[in-house]
Parts: sequence; C-alpha cells; structure tokens
Amino acid sequence: MRVYIQYDNGKEMIIPVPSWCMRAVLNKHVLGRIKMGNNKKAQEMLQCIDWQDVKRLLQELKGYKGLKLIEVESKEERIIIEI
Repeated sequence: MRVYIQYDNGKEMIIPVPSWCMRAVLNKHVLGRIKMGNNKKAQEMLQCIDWQDVKRLLQELKGYKGLKLIEVESKEERIIIEI
C-alpha cells in the first residue's frame, strides 16, 4: 500500500506502508494496548469491529495492485491511498 501526497507547488511525497505492518497494527495484542482515553464512544466502536475480517480483507486487496482506495483533493494538496 502507498500513500501519495501531491502539493500544488509540484512536490510529491510517497509513503510506502507494507502489508505486514498493517497486519501487525491490527493484531489484537497491539489493539488491546491502544488507549482511547475517556472516549467511550471510540472504545465501543473498536469493540464492534471484527479484526480478523479486516485482516482477511487486507490480504485479499493485495491482489488489486494500483487500486485507488481514497483520493482527497484540497486547495493545497491531493492525497491518494493506493494498493
């Protein structure tokens, strides 16, 4: 997965995010250590997510190289998240 950031002045930044890194973050041991402070709503939302399904979906997306997941444009920059 890559994050592309293109600025109006012509500069571009590419941030590679390896799939193993994404799976490691979604590990239940890592997620269990994330502190959401006193934000009860965020904690409830995190508990409702089936992280095993999310990991399987990320694994499936590896077969779709070049697919743009998100493209956001503002006055100063354009951000693209692509597999």
